Amino acid sequence: MSAQLAELNVTEPVLFDEKLALNRVELNLMIPRGLIYFRGHFPNFPILPGIVQIEWAVEYARHYFELASASVGSLQVKFRQPISPGDHLWLTIEHHVTRQQIVFTYEGRDGVVSSGRVGLEPGRV
Repeated sequence: MSAQLAELNVTEPVLFDEKLALNRVELNLMIPRGLIYFRGHFPNFPILPGIVQIEWAVEYARHYFELASASVGSLQVKFRQPISPGDHLWLTIEHHVTRQQIVFTYEGRDGVVSSGRVGLEPGRV
């Protein structure tokens, strides 16, 4: 596959750095301009759909906290600012084991752009 074609089918952010601690991870991300989720959302003002932000947070939590079999049970999300192509962000995810939930925050240079809580249900995929 050519580099140009591959650039048009990007589905993940670029991970520059990660900071790991007990039940917490901070990820330094860059949102690629060629991300497929910008197509049609919106033609003259591309923004990252909220569902993608949630999905990335859940997938990273599954990876870093070994929650492969957990699924989303409940959800509370707040979107404060749009995420655009080329944005650099910090994604912080905390795993609250006793509450069976993850808490995530996407932060840009101007502060929090979105945040949420995801309740986890073990065993369902």
